[in-house]
Amino acid sequence: MGWMDLTGAVVVGLGTGVVTSWTAPRANWGIEKKRLLRAARVERIKEWRDGVAELRAIEDANVVEARAAGGISIVVDAGHPDPPEAASGIKPWFVTLRPELSQAALDKFLVLQKKRIIERKGQIPNLLADEITRIEREQWELI
Repeated sequence: MGWMDLTGAVVVGLGTGVVTSWTAPRANWGIEKKRLLRAARVERIKEWRDGVAELRAIEDANVVEARAAGGISIVVDAGHPDPPEAASGIKPWFVTLRPELSQAALDKFLVLQKKRIIERKGQIPNLLADEITRIEREQWELI
């Protein structure tokens, strides 16, 4: 093996080492970044589902109290306000969900939100649960 062959082998070896040392960490970071994004999305889905379950429980409790207080018509006419905790549009979990909603779902949500719980019971939780499932499957492809 001559001097030129040895020099060429060293240059090729150094070049390969530099390329490998530069690309390997970036490839690993890309994989890790995808893993972290997926984990964050899974956590976000859980947060949204927990929020919808809480909203459903608030609506259920409010309707039971309204019926116990003398019936639907009396409660609606008496002007008893819905509890503030039923305002899903201001919940921290909803603030993160809202940008992900389809326009049709957002429009329907805004219409339903103006109604009293007694008039829309279950409709907002059902709408949001369906949207969360759509986001999970179609938009984020988590399942």
